[in-house]
Order: sequence, then C-alpha cells, then structure tokens
Amino acid sequence: MRRIKFGVAFFFILCVGCQFGKKPDQISPDRIVHEDWYNNGNLKSKVWYNQQLKADSLGLWFYENGNLEVKAHFNNGKQTGSCTYYYPSGKVKSYYFYNEEGDGSAMFGQRFSEEGELVEEKGMPIRIVYEDGMKIDSGNYFEFTVISVTPPNTKVIIYTFSKENTPGFIMGTTYLVRDKMPFFRHYFDAKGKYPMKVISELNDTIRNVVRRDTLSFVVTVE
Repeated sequence: MRRIKFGVAFFFILCVGCQFGKKPDQISPDRIVHEDWYNNGNLKSKVWYNQQLKADSLGLWFYENGNLEVKAHFNNGKQTGSCTYYYPSGKVKSYYFYNEEGDGSAMFGQRFSEEGELVEEKGMPIRIVYEDGMKIDSGNYFEFTVISVTPPNTKVIIYTFSKENTPGFIMGTTYLVRDKMPFFRHYFDAKGKYPMKVISELNDTIRNVVRRDTLSFVVTVE
C-alpha cells in the first residue's frame, strides 16, 4: 500500500510523551488520564496514557471557548487511526487517518473550508491487512482484515469479489463487523491462483458516491 505524507503539523504530538505538569489521575490499573485547563476554567486538553506514560487510546484538545479543536488516537505513544481537526466554530477543518505503524504516514486525508466545502483529498479510504499471508492450504479458511476509513459525515460501503467460474472454488459468506472494521472470511477448496478484489464506495450523507477505490490481489492455494 502506498503511503502518503500530508502537509499538516500535528502541533501537540511532541508533548504526549513529555513529563506531566501535575500529577495525572489514575482511572484504571492500566490507564491514566491527564487534563490541562485554561485560566477561564475551560478544559484545554484531555489525554489518556498507559502505565509507561505514553499516549494511548484517545487525545482531546479544545479551544479556549470550549469547542473541540483536535480529536486524535494513539497507540503506545504513536499516532494511529483517525485524527480530526475542527474550526473554532465547531465545523470540521481536516480529517486524517494514520497507518497502524505510527510513523506519521497517513493513508487518507481531507481538508475543508470553513463553509464545509472539500478543498483537498489524498489517499485511499481502505487498505487490507493480511493476517495469515497470501498462501494457504487447500480446504482452509483465509481471513483478512479490511480497515475502512470513515471521514466525518460520510460512510464507506465495502464489497468483495472473486474470479467468476473458477472450478472447484468455494467462497464463504462470513461477514463480521468488529469496531466498525469488516472482517471477510473465504474458504478455498481447490489449488491454484485466485484473483480477488476489494472495492469501497465512499458516500456522503445523502448516499451519493463521491469516490470509489479498488484493491486487487491474488491468493495462492497450495
């Protein structure tokens, strides 16, 4: 999967691993939450940390007027998953989805004007994570994960396809959703190579297709 860099500065990422200005609150055996406040009493930031004091789970940053400025996700100190920036008015300013490696690369991003118009879009809203590799034994299941990126006020519909009229080929119909991430399971009953496709449709709130992306790959059954 091609990775892309966006010209956006995550201005608070340098602070998530630094020392606290005050003692954090212990909320569970493995989670710590730290809050900072403006002089006017409004919440400035709220970040969840693990026991190693690395940002883990969710981070929230607010404008002085109390409106949300940034909502980001972290995994053991690294920025992963969705990150949404907001204008002081509360409207979405930009949306980015960072890869699971946490190296600062985003797989998908959008920027919006203050009027809500899309001014820039880069990347693809889906990617596949292979759990067991591309080669499987005949008669076994091959399960893979599709990570679907869902920008604000949109939804992603994902379809799967296989090569038609393949002799001895059986594809299972198992479809699971776990935390909004679809899992597809396919059953292979013959040897050979089988072309597969994953197609996503990114739709706006009134179900107009605004873009479509396709990922193709081949599964080899031994």
